[in-house]
Amino acid sequence: MEFDNPSRLDIIKDRLLHHGLVSSLYGRYADSLGLRGDEQVLDFGSGSGALSRHLARRLLAGGGQVTCLDSSSAWSDVARRRLQRFPNVHFAVGEITELALDPDGFDVIVIHLVLHEIKPETRPETVKALYRNLKKTGTLFVREPTKEGHGIPAAQVRQLMHTAGLTEIDFSEARSLLLPPMYAGVFRKASSA
Repeated sequence: MEFDNPSRLDIIKDRLLHHGLVSSLYGRYADSLGLRGDEQVLDFGSGSGALSRHLARRLLAGGGQVTCLDSSSAWSDVARRRLQRFPNVHFAVGEITELALDPDGFDVIVIHLVLHEIKPETRPETVKALYRNLKKTGTLFVREPTKEGHGIPAAQVRQLMHTAGLTEIDFSEARSLLLPPMYAGVFRKASSA
């Protein structure tokens, strides 16, 4: 699937897969974050909004907001159409390193299945920009495939987060029938950072 300029077929495949077959897995992941409902959440690399939809639903009653950030205007347009019924969803298009988002503006940042797609040489700068946008009391959740050839080793994720000033407070590594081996980590700003 092309991430920057999806074809009509890419969009149809995405709808069938992420908004159909594995939607319940996205929903369970959103549930596992333990959101109160009043948070300001950044869905980094939101793509077509597959996870954003579940986040928005959980935040709607409590006044929370989801900002969908993606570098692809084409995928953001798809997400806008799919999420138009949620008044608590906002969109930003571009690179996190270049956007003027509110520093320390997010209670929660979610990186879901996207860090491994970022060029290795730009990952440190990207994670540092995410760190700057996370409130001092905020939480960053990351979930990435760890399969060799299509993923990122958990040790690399941890190193990127640590270098940016984040401390891992929880993690899991799991396999499922529908998804490749996954690392899921929970991070907070280090007290000395």
